[in-house]
Amino acid sequence: MAALRWLHRWVGLVTGVAFTILTLTGVYLGAEEWWRQITAHGQSFQPQTLLQQGQTLDRLSEVREAAGETVTGLAVPTSQYPFYRITAGRSQYDYAASDDALLAHSERGQGGLGSVMMDLHRTFMLGRDPVLGTLTGPDLAAIITLIGAGLGLIGLVLWWPLRRGFRWRTAVIPRNTRRGELFKNHVHGATLLSLPLLLLCITGAAVTYRSQLVQWLDAKEVEYRYLLDTPVPAGDTWTERLAAAQRLIPDGEFQRVSWPRFRGEPKPREGVDLTHTVQLAFATPEDWFGVPNSRVFLDLNSGQIQAAYRFDQLSLGQKLYRFIVPLHSGRLMPSGYTLTITLLCAWMSWVMITGMVAMIQGMWPKRRRAPRVAKA
Repeated sequence: MAALRWLHRWVGLVTGVAFTILTLTGVYLGAEEWWRQITAHGQSFQPQTLLQQGQTLDRLSEVREAAGETVTGLAVPTSQYPFYRITAGRSQYDYAASDDALLAHSERGQGGLGSVMMDLHRTFMLGRDPVLGTLTGPDLAAIITLIGAGLGLIGLVLWWPLRRGFRWRTAVIPRNTRRGELFKNHVHGATLLSLPLLLLCITGAAVTYRSQLVQWLDAKEVEYRYLLDTPVPAGDTWTERLAAAQRLIPDGEFQRVSWPRFRGEPKPREGVDLTHTVQLAFATPEDWFGVPNSRVFLDLNSGQIQAAYRFDQLSLGQKLYRFIVPLHSGRLMPSGYTLTITLLCAWMSWVMITGMVAMIQGMWPKRRRAPRVAKA
């Protein structure tokens, strides 16, 4: 137990500042994502038919392409985002569902505080080149998060003998700044945060090592396992494409279509190349948290649907792989989940700070008051 206590204290003190940087930047990024989720631009959600969605996507795609931009993502109105969203490279455009009016335009990755926070959170602003032997900035961030998860587990072991002294009030706000009160706040607060800490740390490291994780979870190129025996003609307009895709997933709600990031030469498997197909995302009743993870793969060159699968057809590992980013960032998740993990991350930052301050106070030599001299 003494060895665990020493390890928890000193490793925590050494890595605490770096871990606090990750949690504080995570608070900013989580709040930013939550604000995007609740910003409706004054719009209210009105369900639309596939015909209306297809016609609107055709019109908006032509508008952006006429402006010399290549559309890379299309999203239809949902209860969470009650407007159309068009992504063209780094640009993002929000349009009203009623009259195609432009509601907002934003640019991603063009500097600003958000880009700085993201860089700090993912790489400590060290870039992606090796900075410590073969370790890159993302590697260091992932290692710090895994150390944080390990320290959290050790902290639970150390807390168990003290569990009878648990107090809710000291877990949230210490009564004063004395070392004992800060120590209680750290111990009891970290205990309550242990499960969210493990979730965010493990998913954060998994985001960095997705290329390895996709192999471990058998989630690579899953779409090739669900090739259609006979490709389905999908037509040339989005109205026809959506109708053809809906027939394959009749109980699914179409939400978005995205173009592949792969830009290399085609690499067909079994005579079919899916690396250059667009993906139509549907949310079925079996999709977790309503996140659209049922897919239809459409080849725009041939105008045919080549593959399709429902979320409930995937293995557990393949399902978990698709939830790494949503669980960590809140992206595509309900706004309540995003707000919850953001507030828990803020609390985690506070608990880390009180723990480091309490330990530093214990290292600092105490001043002894000079004895009073009695008056004659």
